[in-house]
Amino acid sequence: MRTHIHNLDVYFSTRASYQSYLEGTAQADAETTRVQVQKKLELVVRNELSPQQREVIQLYYGEGMTLPQIASRLGIHKSTASRRLKSARDRIETYLRYVVR
Repeated sequence: MRTHIHNLDVYFSTRASYQSYLEGTAQADAETTRVQVQKKLELVVRNELSPQQREVIQLYYGEGMTLPQIASRLGIHKSTASRRLKSARDRIETYLRYVVR
């Protein structure tokens, strides 16, 4: 009986270690993927967007400004800022759909 209990302890500790290893590997893989996507996203923003789209993206996501604030700062109508943001998002989505698989 003692051997059985010892074997179960070894089994569960090995299984827990393996599970921990798998979770660590999954986290490392997820982090690697996140970093790769982030680099590709930066490339898209730098190379694929117009200067106006880049500016709206930077103000909206980088500085956390609202569309009315962006419009006021850039001296454009709110609908223009909204349209630039949407077209930038669409362009980024299209690019990443084909690049990130």
